Amino acid sequence: MAGDVTHVDPRQADVKQGSVPPRADDRVDVSSVLDKARFGSLQLVVLALTFLTLVMDGFDIQAIAFAAPALTEAWGIERSSLGPVLAAALLGMAVGAAGIGVLGDRYGRKTALVFSCVLMAAGSLASAFAPGPMELAALRFVTGIGLGGALPNSTALMFEFAPKTWRQVATSAALVGVPLGGMLGAALARSMIPELGWQALFVVGGSIPALLAAVTWWALPESPRYLSARPMRYKELADLLNRLAHAEQYVPTSQFVGGGAADSGKSAVAAIFGSDYRRDTLTLWLIFFTNVFSVYFFFNWLPTVLASASLDFRVAVTGSLFFNLGGVFGALAASGLTGRFGSRRVLGVVGVSAIVSVIAIATNGVFTLDAASGSITALMFAMAAAGGCINALQIVMFSVAAHAYPTFCRSTGVGWSLAVARFGGIVSSFAGAAFFAMGMRPRHFFFFIAGVLTLTFISVVAFRRHIPATQRGAPQ
Repeated sequence: MAGDVTHVDPRQADVKQGSVPPRADDRVDVSSVLDKARFGSLQLVVLALTFLTLVMDGFDIQAIAFAAPALTEAWGIERSSLGPVLAAALLGMAVGAAGIGVLGDRYGRKTALVFSCVLMAAGSLASAFAPGPMELAALRFVTGIGLGGALPNSTALMFEFAPKTWRQVATSAALVGVPLGGMLGAALARSMIPELGWQALFVVGGSIPALLAAVTWWALPESPRYLSARPMRYKELADLLNRLAHAEQYVPTSQFVGGGAADSGKSAVAAIFGSDYRRDTLTLWLIFFTNVFSVYFFFNWLPTVLASASLDFRVAVTGSLFFNLGGVFGALAASGLTGRFGSRRVLGVVGVSAIVSVIAIATNGVFTLDAASGSITALMFAMAAAGGCINALQIVMFSVAAHAYPTFCRSTGVGWSLAVARFGGIVSSFAGAAFFAMGMRPRHFFFFIAGVLTLTFISVVAFRRHIPATQRGAPQ
């Protein structure tokens, strides 16, 4: 049970049985309580809500890509004109990741997550009524702020709530919501856009986050590790730990420790650039920038690139579906292996496999002058393999980033890394627009991505604070 390790007082066993009430001077190590807790209903609520939030995050991120072919036809614009619209959302995500990530460290993960859902809902619903590209770009910027804030705070909340033996699996299970959201968007786009128009996709993308914001505010608990560094909220913390322990073992006047406050008094931002973390912070930024560049090249431009190769619209959208489907299975497999072998080995293999699978896409015959020599089936399998490897690398890196930083600067560290990552996505938006403006062939798109992923692989190998392998005989 969660209360097994909380008291240094020898009466601990009696307290557990309820025969001796807790004393005001009891010392409670919150991190130790959570690490040794069983994965119960409270953690399941956190997992469910963070997972659903990230499903809609993934849905809304890719909604504009699924709507892009219909938008160019409805508004009579060139494909390259969509670059600013795609970039606006990613710029908003950079602002949200950095700004709302810091808000999460200061005001709580729950508050920041609800705020993110509200922005996602408002921006997406309003996008359905945009009359042109400029208005849509402005509304996608607002949506992007919410999207950017959801990821770092969801990651930090699940990482801090999960027991040690479940942490990698639980955090990755929540993050799998992002590619699942992309799958949901692709599936709905195939049926909704031809029948109801591109606007219907944004209505769905706004309505569900609005509902999630209300449910999250009512049902989601705050991170106990975050609360342990805030004496004014010890009553809330004691009640929360009692729920975890299923007993009245904790009182607000106890000495709660484990929040990881900086002994030096540095701010969270100063801490991630301090001598202890500077190298890994910068390396982490390079990993996220290059990998997210690749991810968003696929997210934002894949349907349009496949359509430019004279493939049917439904086939083009199916490519995104397979890419995201591979991402789900790849992320789950990589997360499970990371718990056993450590993130350095797993991500090294995944990085090489990502490069090889993208090259396989580029060399498929559908992109040659003799398109009949190609295979749509082989293309879709290669898409799934690329999606599995690229998304697995990204999702496991979220857990690695959360592992690398202590509680008091975790949302900031992850959030700033994601902000830099969004700039990778922004660059990919304009790179994709330049791709079409220069008249390049679709296969060059994928060869270029393989080169970018090579930089990702080198950076992963250079990163120091990887998740260690599980020791033989230890629980996984």
